[in-house]
Amino acid sequence: MTQATPQTPLSSQRAESWLVGAAMKRPSDVLPHTTELTPDDFSREDYRHVWEAISALVQRRAPVSVLSVAEECIARQTIGIVGGPAQLDQLAAEVDTTAGKSVEFYRGQVARLARLRRHAASLATEAAAAYGEEARKDPDGFIASSLSRVGQASSETKVGGLRPLADVATEAWQSLNERLNSDWSAGLPVGLPGVSQALTLHKGDLLCLAAPPGTGKTAATLQMLHAHAATGLGWCAMFSLEMPDEQLVFRLAAERSGVSTHDIRTGKLTRDQLASVSSALGKLSESRILVDSTPGLTIEQIAARVRRAKFQHGNICSVAVDYLQLMGRSKTLSRDTSKNDWVGHNAQGLKELAKTEGTVVVMLSQLSRGFLKLGREPDLHDLRASGEIEQALDAALFLHRERDEDEEQRSGPPSSEWGLTLLLQKQRNGPRGRWSARFHGPSMTIREAT
Repeated sequence: MTQATPQTPLSSQRAESWLVGAAMKRPSDVLPHTTELTPDDFSREDYRHVWEAISALVQRRAPVSVLSVAEECIARQTIGIVGGPAQLDQLAAEVDTTAGKSVEFYRGQVARLARLRRHAASLATEAAAAYGEEARKDPDGFIASSLSRVGQASSETKVGGLRPLADVATEAWQSLNERLNSDWSAGLPVGLPGVSQALTLHKGDLLCLAAPPGTGKTAATLQMLHAHAATGLGWCAMFSLEMPDEQLVFRLAAERSGVSTHDIRTGKLTRDQLASVSSALGKLSESRILVDSTPGLTIEQIAARVRRAKFQHGNICSVAVDYLQLMGRSKTLSRDTSKNDWVGHNAQGLKELAKTEGTVVVMLSQLSRGFLKLGREPDLHDLRASGEIEQALDAALFLHRERDEDEEQRSGPPSSEWGLTLLLQKQRNGPRGRWSARFHGPSMTIREAT
């Protein structure tokens, strides 16, 4: 394996010198647009010290000029590093603020290249650590945590603290315009009867799909992923921690062919049924759905596999995890961590995954059966080992079987239809709702109520 030699520096001297000089020359026009830049975003040491001085003046609400910056550098004993007052004066004099390039252009250039430098530095650090003893002891664990650390180091960080609401409103308007002009403007459909009219999913959303065992939540998830993949916005990833991937494919084939999953699994197919299943499997081979049936994956391992899939296949528009309570315990948690805290940590991790990777995460969860004994519909309190689940969610959709008295007697693959109530119990940015539907057992699909 050969090592690549950098051909160009990971910085723009023109952009950095322009911002530093313009901030001293016309601070009122420049500084309001550069609040997110930090001294570390500048590659040159002298520019970093100049920006530190400018930032200190801004924090004290003191005027910013060549003279005040020079005085601040003298007080900080960095005037020699920045080249003296004459160099500061030259930086400001050489800036043409009437040129075509705007402060937003140069700010963006500096910020993006700073992230790239952090990414390169993080990769170098992880490459060196890969030869260490800890990595040798647990290669898979090291790779998963390494990918997570690289992702965090490469992400854009914003300066914390109180900000004027006007600034936030401006950013929100820009974000709205970007959303309206992007392929994501309509979001991802839920793909279930009735619910799609009330709920759409956007980048960074975490949806919890919850139901008691055997109600149809896996079938509902596969139906969702089909709807997501059909948008053409990217690939969908399904982590099935309980069901083998072959069984998932059988369910998908049943959904598309109309042939019973039981008949497919047993191989008792007529010639026409075999043709239908063959056609369905052919279409599945062209679908943009990825499956992983490795049991007990931790949040770090799931995040690492999503990033790897993103690198290999391109954009991942949605990720489904079936189901939350079967995820492994993160190695960052102590052995005496309670199951509730453990599950809550994983839920928070899935929300963070949705935000950092710009995807939708569908998190399946079991419901305790207590509400059945009380003869009521499920709510958020019925999430099994809930922990911090509710706080992480953007939306929660529950499947409630209308004939609960038969649930205990069901065994094997479903062979009939039953009524379902789809309950949207939480939607952070919209109303709740309820819809009637039918679960069709042979094809494992949820259909409109008739």
